[in-house]
Amino acid sequence: MIMIGKSGAKYKVVLKAYGNPDHGQNPREMVCESATVYADTADELSVAVRNWIVKNNLGCGNFAAAKVYSNEPGHKKEVVGNIYFNGKFKEVK
Repeated sequence: MIMIGKSGAKYKVVLKAYGNPDHGQNPREMVCESATVYADTADELSVAVRNWIVKNNLGCGNFAAAKVYSNEPGHKKEVVGNIYFNGKFKEVK
């Protein structure tokens, strides 16, 4: 697993990409190494996620929305939003 950013940042997201059956790939097999991304802002998170997607040559059929967690002390498993293939961060209310 690749780690991107500083582990003490505000947000944390684990990225995984699976095969796209539309391209003859197995949807149960990962197509690249997973990554954990840490970022202090939604913009930083968006850039890091899009860079990972581009680096691994992924299409939207390989990447489902990823849950974004608070990485702040006392909030460790709290889902605070989702990040999508296009890099958009949507806060969960």
